[in-house]
Amino acid sequence: MFELVNPVLWLLALVLVASLFLLLRGYFSPKARERRRRQRSHGRVVSKATRPMVSLAVKTKPNGDH
Repeated sequence: MFELVNPVLWLLALVLVASLFLLLRGYFSPKARERRRRQRSHGRVVSKATRPMVSLAVKTKPNGDH
């Protein structure tokens, strides 16, 4: 199926592997991870639940009494 002596295929495979490596290196770099974490932390809170929201009645102490 593939000829091992064809240098064009080897060159094409090398270019594909190198480009894939460069793309993934940018995605998994510490800067990119920090940027994604910051976007998640500072993003809007969106609830995608379609069920009714439940509020629970809880007795709490007033803040002034410690």
